[in-house]
Amino acid sequence: MIPEDEWLCATCQAGLQDEELPICELCPIRGGAMKRTEWGGWAHVTCALWCPATYMRSKELMEPVARLGREFSEERLCLACAICGEAKGGCVQCWMHNCFKVFRQYCFLHADCSRHSTLSARVRKDGY
Repeated sequence: MIPEDEWLCATCQAGLQDEELPICELCPIRGGAMKRTEWGGWAHVTCALWCPATYMRSKELMEPVARLGREFSEERLCLACAICGEAKGGCVQCWMHNCFKVFRQYCFLHADCSRHSTLSARVRKDGY
């Protein structure tokens, strides 16, 4: 559903600008279309939707970002992204048989992923 009147992302609604923009709790990227998390931080909408350890508490409002307790483990948060190499946030695993590469969806969407073409359509999206 597309809002008929003016729409602002949650960070703009909160009046945050430039240097005040938060870093996503699920990836190392600052700014972008974000929603508040239940634990007091911020997460990109795309990160929250793709990370198998999170979901939107209210499907109508698409917020706040909530955790699936059994899935949101320290081990998952420490996995290094195959694209950027950073070990922060919620990675998803390639769906190809015997491929154990993990990546953050935000990195995948914003990178030149021609070398990762086998990852493109085969992403594990548990719970969706």
